[in-house]
Amino acid sequence: MFAATESYCLAVKSLASASFLELYRREWRPGEFLLTETLLFLAELHGQPIPELPRLRREYREYRQKQRKRQIALESALEKGVLPERDDESRSLELKCRRCGRVYHYEVEELFVDISQYRKEPANLRDALLIQEDIVCKGCGAINDYEYTNAIMLALTAEIMLLAARGQKESSWLTFGRSTTFDGKEIPLSKMPAYFERLVRRSPANAALRIRYGNVLRRLGRVEEALAQYQTALQLEPDNAEAAYALGTLYQSMGQGDKAAPLLARGEAFLAGQPAVMETAGQNLRDDPPDKVTPVPVRVAKIGRNQPCPCGSGKKYKHCCGRR
Repeated sequence: MFAATESYCLAVKSLASASFLELYRREWRPGEFLLTETLLFLAELHGQPIPELPRLRREYREYRQKQRKRQIALESALEKGVLPERDDESRSLELKCRRCGRVYHYEVEELFVDISQYRKEPANLRDALLIQEDIVCKGCGAINDYEYTNAIMLALTAEIMLLAARGQKESSWLTFGRSTTFDGKEIPLSKMPAYFERLVRRSPANAALRIRYGNVLRRLGRVEEALAQYQTALQLEPDNAEAAYALGTLYQSMGQGDKAAPLLARGEAFLAGQPAVMETAGQNLRDDPPDKVTPVPVRVAKIGRNQPCPCGSGKKYKHCCGRR
């Protein structure tokens, strides 16, 4: 129903009928400001003390405060004749679920941009983007099965252009690099499953290889296949803490906390023993301009707080293994 959320919300607020209240209660999800604003409007207009009311008020207040803060920052930058800064820890991205077709907003802490794909002719930014964390559909629960809306593509293009205008190579949440495998081959993410499938076929008893294969499948929304790879890795090596952690975090995203908890507990050894070695799905360009970068599969260095965690969880290092 809510493919055109803004139009529906405007119409409902104009009609102001209490008959819409229960419908919007069913459709409301945290983080969806238009639905929050409309449901709050209906509840307060008709004096309905619905259970969601405290959270609706809090979300509405917090959103308005953020909007005011951004407006002040923009006006200040314009007065000084400089480009506005955006230092938020995360961004709210509008994503459409391929399974149920609904559009929701998700807070994303890390977005990887594959510069090899981005610079192709004709350029297709959609093929170059990879969200570094699990996106669970607020409607149907599908994991990582999404597409970017046109509105967010325009916003992302503008932000990348803004970074270029400032001469910046990355931001607090945008990381640019090349999609490389653990052995240094530069391969687009869309082609990595076939590559790893061949490797697994040659070495079916290699648990580490299956974990990496599972990570790739997971990022592409092929959750059941990723689950199978993690499970097989754990069967091959029952004491493999990395396999336990990967499987546990996936169960967690699937809402199966009873299965996740014991696996995450077993995975603590993996988190505690992480060395300062990062195998990335893309070479970070913090120090070198894009034209001079050659894919390097392993870097022995201190892991940046805003870089993807080497454990493969999809979270920033500071929010995962690097928590203080």
